[in-house]
Amino acid sequence: MLPRAKVEAPLLRRNAAATQQQGGRCMLEVLGIVFIVLVVLALAVVVLVAWKIRRTVRQARTYAAFQQTAHMAMHIHMQPEHTLAWLLEPTPAANRAKLESEGFTEIGCYSVPELAGTTLCALASAAEHIVAILYDTAQGQFVDLNVHYEDDTSLTVSNVPEIGELDRPDEHPLIRKPGADIADLLAMLREQRLDKPAFSYTAENFQSKFEETYHREMVWRYDRGYLSENEIEHIARHSDVKLTRGDVDGIRSMLDSTRTAELYDRCFDVFKVRSPLSISQFERVEARLFVVHEKMDTEDLAETITTYLDPDGDEDEWIAKLDKAHTDPRALFDSCNATRERRLRAQLLDEITEPVSAALYLGPPLVENDDVH
Repeated sequence: MLPRAKVEAPLLRRNAAATQQQGGRCMLEVLGIVFIVLVVLALAVVVLVAWKIRRTVRQARTYAAFQQTAHMAMHIHMQPEHTLAWLLEPTPAANRAKLESEGFTEIGCYSVPELAGTTLCALASAAEHIVAILYDTAQGQFVDLNVHYEDDTSLTVSNVPEIGELDRPDEHPLIRKPGADIADLLAMLREQRLDKPAFSYTAENFQSKFEETYHREMVWRYDRGYLSENEIEHIARHSDVKLTRGDVDGIRSMLDSTRTAELYDRCFDVFKVRSPLSISQFERVEARLFVVHEKMDTEDLAETITTYLDPDGDEDEWIAKLDKAHTDPRALFDSCNATRERRLRAQLLDEITEPVSAALYLGPPLVENDDVH
């Protein structure tokens, strides 16, 4: 695996600087709420955010503090646990006993390092193709029941507390009934489930299925820009945080900037492990490596062009040119690159299609004889 380029991509520098300048103290105090929501799982952890928001809002006084909060893992790596002491407590013990009386058997207990303080115990009904997940978090305990159909849709019922309306993928609805017991949850799921084949959870497949579901949920939220304006307003309202229209717009702008930066990082991570360069070659030219992907906006693309292809060019003029082109960013960059003298062109090193269509380039030499050999 090759080391990551030490130089910051220009779009990351600009986005970070722009984010730091947005809003005032009140804005900075509420920024921390938005990314905590991203622990939402199609299987389960829909509102861990509720218990974390107030503490996060108090702590996120600076942009640096927010940055530590803002980067939710795209993947989780569950760790099997042989024993979980909290399962012996009265309520979890009663929930487990009720599930076992309904034909459920334990298929695994786990901790989730990426979701600090969260452990869970899963029980499955082979007859009904239902998985029950008992959670213990730093903020409380709750239970989810889930049926995952073979056509990759699902239904979840849960007794987690309400925190306002959060959007859900249409194919993965969630029914919440705060405080409901196991009998109520089972009755709801049995009544609402559809009559079609369902996936069977086992001790062998639960961990991989759960981790996969988490990742797909995160990708769904990422692709839609994390949180909608309505979600931001609902979360704030249920957290006793007052937001102005400017606050909401600022948070959305910040989310867009963070999304752009994280997408760049994700693409670079893929290229890093695929690089055709040797380690010594990489280290010599790391400041010249950059990514162009299909989701870039014209400002990011213009900055990339003026950084690597046309350092004497005016970024605003490039933005105006690109806005008129009406084609995808990669095609725009390639057409601009083709107009340069051969010695001043960026060299295409690699291409990928996931997480998005993207290309890794080696910019023109920054100093005499600085080239790959």
